[in-house]
Amino acid sequence: MNPFINLGIQKPITLVLCWVLFFSFHLHAEQTSDIKKPPSHWSCGDHQWVRPPTLEDGIFQSTLSAECTMMGGDSNTLNHLAGFLREDIEKSGKLQIHHGPVELSYEGLPALQYDVTDDLKSEGSPASIRQDLLFATDKKTRLIYLVKSTDVQGKGVASYLKKVDFLAEVQPMDLEKGIYRFKITNSIQVQRPWYALALIFEPIAKNTAIEKFTRAKDKLLAYIAPHF
Repeated sequence: MNPFINLGIQKPITLVLCWVLFFSFHLHAEQTSDIKKPPSHWSCGDHQWVRPPTLEDGIFQSTLSAECTMMGGDSNTLNHLAGFLREDIEKSGKLQIHHGPVELSYEGLPALQYDVTDDLKSEGSPASIRQDLLFATDKKTRLIYLVKSTDVQGKGVASYLKKVDFLAEVQPMDLEKGIYRFKITNSIQVQRPWYALALIFEPIAKNTAIEKFTRAKDKLLAYIAPHF
């Protein structure tokens, strides 16, 4: 293989992946260039591949997950977090709400579901993701925040993102000690650019997925930590 081919396409491939993976993780956190570290009372284990990365029919797919623990919670933690999430969804203006909230039950928990669109305006690569958003909690034993894309429209490098799902789960581990478990799981589907050889694209995609997952996880934890 001509090494100059590798060098020539590696940068645009990385740019494509950085963009689509950033979008898949940005969620509803503030979009800033600063990637903050989570507070010291948070600790996280290594990432795990729930679904090992694969490249099939030109689509890169993977699911990554990580578990963290948080110290300093109390019996009102889930109630407080649920209030913050609902206000963030309904009143922050970050999402276009087409329908909802609809009250339902999810995994035995009272839940609210929304049909929303999340827009990301990036010069040359705008994207619009319509998604089903659900959060469920009994405010005592478990909180679930689930986002599943239903339609992805993008231009430029954003057009390579085909699907993104996100799941966050929060549960008390030891209320007497104020310890909570926080688990996040992210699934993506990214189309391989026509100019990217599969042999090159797959390892770059895998490494970029890990890097962006780790950075976005830290950013997300720093964003929600004040609301625990």
